[in-house]
Amino acid sequence: MPSLEVSVRPLSLEDGPAVLAVLGASLGWQDRSVFAEYVQWKHRSSPFGPSPVWVAEVDGEVVGVRLFMRWDFRRDGATLRAVRAVDTATLPSHQGQGIFRRLTLEGLEDLRADGIEFVFNTPNAQSGPGYLKMGWQEVGTIPLEVRFRPTRLHRSMRARAAGERWGLAVDLGIPASVGLADDSAIIDLLAAAPPPPSGALAIHRTPAYLRWRYAGLPRLGYRIEALGPDLAEGFVIFRLRRRGAATELDLLDSLLPPAATKAAQRVVAKLLVASGADHLVAAAGSAPVRGAIRLRRLGPALVWRGVQPGALRPPLEQWRLNLGDIELF
Repeated sequence: MPSLEVSVRPLSLEDGPAVLAVLGASLGWQDRSVFAEYVQWKHRSSPFGPSPVWVAEVDGEVVGVRLFMRWDFRRDGATLRAVRAVDTATLPSHQGQGIFRRLTLEGLEDLRADGIEFVFNTPNAQSGPGYLKMGWQEVGTIPLEVRFRPTRLHRSMRARAAGERWGLAVDLGIPASVGLADDSAIIDLLAAAPPPPSGALAIHRTPAYLRWRYAGLPRLGYRIEALGPDLAEGFVIFRLRRRGAATELDLLDSLLPPAATKAAQRVVAKLLVASGADHLVAAAGSAPVRGAIRLRRLGPALVWRGVQPGALRPPLEQWRLNLGDIELF
């Protein structure tokens, strides 16, 4: 029996329902309205721009889809346009035909013409080898910091499942949509932050980015805890979620004046107890956490691929990433 001809092309306006159907079938989504809201936020509403999307067709039917999220970085005062390799899916009836590889490589050609500098992602153990075969390079394992509560250690040790997508309801702090509504406080805090060292690579953080990332989809459950009555004194962004048998407090981001580290550490310690969480997780070195244990081998694996000719892979020590930057959402 002759093999079916597969064609790859960029997304068109008519592809929306078919793309949602392929992604939903792959990710196991049951509630289509929730899934559509999630995809709209994740791939269409980012201040960096809508996600580039490519589809694979067989006989006019969409059988595969590949999405890259636009993700701008700053380094030495310049903006680097990058993408994050995220969602991809192939219908079960067409798996094993090289569709994932073809979608990815043809997408990279279009991204090169669009001026994208590099692509990065944190693949799991199943998808990682496939990316390496397509020219991705290993950057390293992003270390995490975990602060355990001794009386809850037995729960944390059994929490080997992936964290749940949606956050848990909690009354602590204020919703991120409220805390991030004031541009002036955010701009002042961003301006007060010490400049990163030469060569450091960090997400281009703006009020619009922070609002999209943490307030654009309330189901994710992000909240803000301020260091004082005025947000200008600094704040941390957190959420509570289930991870297997444990309740986890994720410390995702923070905007702090230079002299506020100790005050923020006290606020975070109180959050851990008041939330009832079994443990706290943050990206190592990115958050005001005291008494945490650094876990170098249990963090996500970071991989990279240059898109423009001559692009050089930044070493792990140059990446300035917090948990909100690398969280799989």
